[in-house]
Amino acid sequence: MTGRRAGVVVALAGPVCSGKTTLASALSETLAAEVVSARSLVAQAAEQAGGEVTRESLQEIGRELERSTGGGWLADAAAACRSGRVVIDSARTPAQVRAVRDLPGSALVVYLTASLDERRKRFLQRSDPLDGGRRFEQVLAGELSDSIEEVASIADLVLDTDDLDRAAVHRIVRDAVG
Repeated sequence: MTGRRAGVVVALAGPVCSGKTTLASALSETLAAEVVSARSLVAQAAEQAGGEVTRESLQEIGRELERSTGGGWLADAAAACRSGRVVIDSARTPAQVRAVRDLPGSALVVYLTASLDERRKRFLQRSDPLDGGRRFEQVLAGELSDSIEEVASIADLVLDTDDLDRAAVHRIVRDAVG
């Protein structure tokens, strides 16, 4: 984990369509932070493996990364960043959170949530090629729901994005970072 100076890592967590990527984008600008995208890292691994990139293949590769690194693969990617500020989109397991908290500097774990109805509405509004015409319920079935809920119990901040608009969520997290 050489190269990265002590700074702050903001690890975003939460279920599908809770607002993680939107918040990561906003924080990258206001905090001048690098974004480490779990999805991009897994997609790179899938492309290197030469297989078809589907939601299912990404989930399987993500599970393998998790097994082979003990959850450290996102923290390793954050450690490779040269800046003092990193936003992780998104931590999905308690092992990933522990690895992020072991990095030099400080870590803030933010769990975003929203009602099922709100998440369904957001899902229908987004255009994600990996959704491949699948229904919201099919995407939910592939989530690591037990791990995600456990991450909520160890997060530093839990924010319900039903009750807060984007600007308020961004302000709360930005202020928590300092």
